[in-house]
Amino acid sequence: MSKDQQHILNTLLSGCLKNDRKSQRNLYEHYYGYGLSICLRYSDNRHEAVEILNEAFMKIFTNLKKFDLSRPFKPWLRKILINTCINNFRKKRISFAVDLEEAKNQVTSDEILSGISYNEILDMIRKLSPAYRTVFNLYVIEGYKHEEISEMLDISVGTSKSNLSKAKKNMQLILKDFFKEEANIFVTVKISGIRFIINGEISSPGSEIIYRDQVSIMEAIASRGDITVVGDRKNVIIIRQYPLGQKVHHIDLTDINALNSPYYYIQPNDLILINPLPQKSSGFGVTGLQSFVTVLALITAVTTTILLFISL
Repeated sequence: MSKDQQHILNTLLSGCLKNDRKSQRNLYEHYYGYGLSICLRYSDNRHEAVEILNEAFMKIFTNLKKFDLSRPFKPWLRKILINTCINNFRKKRISFAVDLEEAKNQVTSDEILSGISYNEILDMIRKLSPAYRTVFNLYVIEGYKHEEISEMLDISVGTSKSNLSKAKKNMQLILKDFFKEEANIFVTVKISGIRFIINGEISSPGSEIIYRDQVSIMEAIASRGDITVVGDRKNVIIIRQYPLGQKVHHIDLTDINALNSPYYYIQPNDLILINPLPQKSSGFGVTGLQSFVTVLALITAVTTTILLFISL
């Protein structure tokens, strides 16, 4: 994170500490996509994930005074999100199945296939039972050890290993159905992907997934071959999803201050629209020279027509 971005974040956090509603809303909208991507992995559906996310942000606003502004904010945010997901799981009072013998024979590979879409991976994880899904997420995705998971979920280490083993076997069956192949499939889950759609004056319009936690709009555009010569870089439109609906945002990519824009980094499911330049929209040409030549040709044609009528 650049110094300017850190300054903007600190300004938002300072406003939140003063219970400024605008700062709270901006902070929520800025991390909405990131937070929702985590909550979706622990929930049965999108509605439940949004409820968990809202509860997590209430905790963030309440406990923000305990946060040291000199430290990175995102890891602290992620920890609260995961803890809130775990608390939601506990409310369901799901009983863990203990099978130590099966845990001894658990699959040793933590690798699961990459080459399928982000939403397809989420759907597969949601097919696991809540008990298996929670341990799978904490161990495979978040990187916690079984000893840590046992403390977080108040279960034994053996139970954690057993549920991970069963989760992996269930995932293999789910993947087997997905690919319709009679084979054991071991793949790597790249869950921190950002899916977006880009249309308009772009070399290769369509949907794209970039498997990173953070993607700038410049990187998103570059992944689809860059804006065409007739594309308007000064008024790029971003349509973003929020709990209460969609919002339309604008960003000028020719302005150096775009780096400090809250829309410089895209969020999951963003729709990016590249409009044509005004010259193309009006039909006079795609560049200033072409516009001049076209207008000159029109004037010449009109003048010739008038002269012909006069000569008659």
